[in-house]
Amino acid sequence: MKECQVKDHHSKIYSLFLLFFWIVKNINFDEKSESNQECGTVENILLDKKNNSCGLATLFQNVGEKFGFNIEIVKGFTKHFGFELYKFQEEFQINHSYNSVKIGKNILFCDICLAINLHERNQSYNPFFFCLPNEIMIEFNFPFDTKWQEEGKIIDYSLYILN
Repeated sequence: MKECQVKDHHSKIYSLFLLFFWIVKNINFDEKSESNQECGTVENILLDKKNNSCGLATLFQNVGEKFGFNIEIVKGFTKHFGFELYKFQEEFQINHSYNSVKIGKNILFCDICLAINLHERNQSYNPFFFCLPNEIMIEFNFPFDTKWQEEGKIIDYSLYILN
């Protein structure tokens, strides 16, 4: 795919939204492969039209970078969509991946997997998980690397589980 730089701030957000929306509408979440967190290749994800959260985050990062976005994969833990308190691991175990996007001086978070989950359950698109600030995303996902937590507000995993 040829590189394409989007310059205007509003066009940049819109382009990122279109990519997010396209993935949500065209790629499915593969719950069976979620536990291993092995990312598939972009080519295989596009051919299979499904993957786990790691593969979805990889696809978003790979294609987004072609448009000049600074996107990283954030690995962590989610306690939504089927989380049961009595089944959680005492030690932190990665079970979910999502993305951070740097736009200007802001770092926002996108979770395509949770957006696809909502889309599949409700049969309608909800843009809620597109470009959330950290203080909202932390309610859904706990990042493994503390660099993704708010400075001065580092949360312990065991406390996160109980909230």
